[in-house]
Amino acid sequence: MGLSKGVYVMGPWEIPCLIKRGDKEHPINFQDYLLMKDFRHNNAVFIENFFMDDDAGCLILSNVSGSLEACLRKNASIAFVKECNEYKFSSVLRGLIIEICQVVESLMKLDLYPRNISMDNMCLIYNGNMPVMKVLIYDVENTKGFSDAVKSAKSKIVYDKVKLMVNKICEDLGRQPLHITTKCFIDYIGGDTTSKLNRYPDVWTDEDKEWYLYCIDSADRRRVGPPIRSLWEDSGWPKTPDGAVQPLLERLRAEERTYFRVYDTSDPIDYLRLARNVIKHWVKYKGLPADRAGFLRLLEEWTPGIWCKIYNAVGMP
Repeated sequence: MGLSKGVYVMGPWEIPCLIKRGDKEHPINFQDYLLMKDFRHNNAVFIENFFMDDDAGCLILSNVSGSLEACLRKNASIAFVKECNEYKFSSVLRGLIIEICQVVESLMKLDLYPRNISMDNMCLIYNGNMPVMKVLIYDVENTKGFSDAVKSAKSKIVYDKVKLMVNKICEDLGRQPLHITTKCFIDYIGGDTTSKLNRYPDVWTDEDKEWYLYCIDSADRRRVGPPIRSLWEDSGWPKTPDGAVQPLLERLRAEERTYFRVYDTSDPIDYLRLARNVIKHWVKYKGLPADRAGFLRLLEEWTPGIWCKIYNAVGMP
């Protein structure tokens, strides 16, 4: 991280602090301090003051306990969860990634676009045994007055750096291959707000998935229909190797006709509607898996990443 310990003196108070000294590769100037001195976020390192040491600009920073990289190398076994020979983020690591994104999002709302997103600047403090992210950002570009198109392009560059950093964490710790929902979570970074990232389907329970089917079915078809239909090159209905609709779904379609409910196998919206009605009227059907969870596993086997694909298209309808 290139930080050294110091003491920040304010009148009668002496406060432990950290000092970041600029160098030829990453110089620090007074303008950097002016842009960042008032930025306050629970997950950001505070920049308290600026001074010159010989010809190098230096920043006085709030204290941190250590680096994210050191924490992960020491606790790699609890940073990931292994599921069927694939890796998912633990709730702790997932939360730290979201905290990084929250800092980035807050900065860009102020038209400040960070240029120094890297593991070297990812710090932590601890609340008891729980790590809390502290991102050190001191090199930003002020984009006030820039067009929306330019800001959008710069936003993509920033979030691409975040995604690259997260993927490198997984690679360096040997946590490969990643579960499909974890890959989708990483890809979604920067795709929308961090609030929506926090609600991403990679951590949904089966109850969440059932509720989501209800939400899709009750949403305005004119709004959710086109983006959902665009997800699939074909109808979206799961097929057998010879191209026929899965036999279980055909049996369910036939049974649904006795309740005067008809489904178009060329429309993925009708596939999701059928799934929702099977969940809702579970006890009426024969030849199903032992429980609703088993039926959800079938949906996920037939269409890997199904919840992520739909969420990417329509969010929470």
